[in-house]
Amino acid sequence: MVVTNAPKLYDKLKVLRVHGSQPKYYHKIIGSNFRLDAIQTAALLVKLAYLDGWTAGRQANGLPIWLARM
Repeated sequence: MVVTNAPKLYDKLKVLRVHGSQPKYYHKIIGSNFRLDAIQTAALLVKLAYLDGWTAGRQANGLPIWLARM
């Protein structure tokens, strides 16, 4: 589910939902099918345990850069 109040983003996401087709059989943009297979899912489930640490590391690395720009 995606929630937005930006009309352009809403329209683009709505088109991507049907693989880029708008109207039917006319592909305004190239869409794709992003389903995961079992091996990809298993690998991502293992990596999920590390996500909070990776995010904290990126935030810690980015903070000095962000502060320097202020």
